[in-house]
Amino acid sequence: MGLFGKEEDNANAEHHTESAGGPVLVGAIKLGTANSTITAGDKLIGTRSLVRKIYKSTAYERSTQVPDIIVGSTALEYEGLGELIYIVNKGVVKTKDAYYLVEYLFNHAKKFNKTEPKRMKIFAAAPSIAAENQKDELEELLKEFVEDVKIISEPLGSLIYHNWVTGVCADIGHGTTDFTLIHQKLAVKDEMGEVVADTIPMGGRDIDFAVQQSIKRKYGVEVPLEECMRIKEEYCGPYYENIVLGKEIPSLAENVITEEGIAEMIVIDKDIVASVNVIIDHIARKIVELIGKSPFSIRKHLYGAILLNGGISSIRGLEISIRKRVAELANLDLEQVNVILSQDPLHASILGAKKAAEIVFK
Repeated sequence: MGLFGKEEDNANAEHHTESAGGPVLVGAIKLGTANSTITAGDKLIGTRSLVRKIYKSTAYERSTQVPDIIVGSTALEYEGLGELIYIVNKGVVKTKDAYYLVEYLFNHAKKFNKTEPKRMKIFAAAPSIAAENQKDELEELLKEFVEDVKIISEPLGSLIYHNWVTGVCADIGHGTTDFTLIHQKLAVKDEMGEVVADTIPMGGRDIDFAVQQSIKRKYGVEVPLEECMRIKEEYCGPYYENIVLGKEIPSLAENVITEEGIAEMIVIDKDIVASVNVIIDHIARKIVELIGKSPFSIRKHLYGAILLNGGISSIRGLEISIRKRVAELANLDLEQVNVILSQDPLHASILGAKKAAEIVFK
């Protein structure tokens, strides 16, 4: 039996089924904090997961063709004109705002990929909390666009993509980190019968903020968050702690503005490099906490199969830091803990959801 009660051997499975109205495409959608994606056939269509509401207060603004709601990369062209709204906040999907993003994604699929949404059956990957608590609400939203939909958590989608039947997935996103535990194709449950899964309001953006504040304390300089993201990815891995100390960042000079309005060169030091620890500790503690809720007989198997997914896994050596911290907190030998980086950290959750859809809807 497969993960969803059907045989898993779907190597030759069709990507569509037949119904009275013609072929029905099987696909998936992911609702995330930093980006959302839909599969239309075998293609991925993505956008930044935001809606920018424009307040046309002046006569000039009212005379322009700027739409009231903008989604995707187009929103970046109107920086500063309105309020930035994230579709997912602290793991909760704001369905009223999500409607516009979902509509945008499906209309894009219809226009450019000749895909009729009403002919689609999809699996939707959402943050763990949303998958547990907002399932009915999300299904109702998505059924306005597609023929059928089922909701799973993003980390479960990642585990399915990697063909893991036992393990823990920490899906580290832009604003949250989601966790799901499975053992032999079944969700792990605690003593109360509740599924062991959780979301913490910590993600890659928290490291960006930590880098920003560290630089500000030392230099009195407000570094743009996008630049802090680059610093995080290039310098905050444990392998580079000794290499980068004292190393200058030439490209930063023109992007840094002091209170006096003078650009200034900054130097990477240990405090800046260690900014990544702000999230490593939270993730490691949550992994240990959740495994501790699982049956004692399977805990060693879960510690031996920890998967890291999400864009933050681009930080070099992240899996080494989390492995060491988990072993310390769980009082285990390092050899008893195994942490693996996702093969496709940005798309594993939606590709796994699509794989699940092909199993269930074939």
